Amino acid sequence: MKIHKNLIPSSFIDQINSAIDKYDYLDSLYLFDNGNSTLHNFIRNELTKIDLFCPNISEAHIVIRCVKPGDKKISNYPHFDNYRHTFVVPVLTPQSPPFGDLIYAENYRKLPKNVYINAITKFFYQNPLIKKFIIKNLRHQFSSIHINAGEVAYFNGLTTLHYNNPVAAERRSVLIHYENPFKDSMLNKIIEYFGKLNVK
Repeated sequence: MKIHKNLIPSSFIDQINSAIDKYDYLDSLYLFDNGNSTLHNFIRNELTKIDLFCPNISEAHIVIRCVKPGDKKISNYPHFDNYRHTFVVPVLTPQSPPFGDLIYAENYRKLPKNVYINAITKFFYQNPLIKKFIIKNLRHQFSSIHINAGEVAYFNGLTTLHYNNPVAAERRSVLIHYENPFKDSMLNKIIEYFGKLNVK
């Protein structure tokens, strides 16, 4: 896990929040890039100005994640990403605990050798019973990190089992993913489809 501090300009954060303010949602909101999203295109263009992102930002899978205190679906949801590189960019964070901190265990599984191993291990760890067991009994195996707006957290999403704590107030983040080694597989497309359904 690596943290880059004071990297994201306040003007970028303000414009993202102004755009999200137009959405009305109760507990949680995921905004996926549909290829012609004005907001996602704005994010992509702005991040080309930052060296950390500019080499690969045109290929990035960008998701906007918003969570409110009433959420019971997205918080405390241990999972692996489908991408080797994951960047978390908070744009709004609670001012008092709980902050929705990132809870993570790096190298919790080996890098999947194929899409089938990826699918089997994802479905195992993301099974509702296993998720409850992890939260209740294996919390000591995880580390916690607090990420403020303007900072960027980076980790290997394919091998890091991770989730977020609940929040005391709304938390908004831009999630940037690179390099899905199984992107051309039909099974991977099915996994991503059901992953989107799960958070909607």
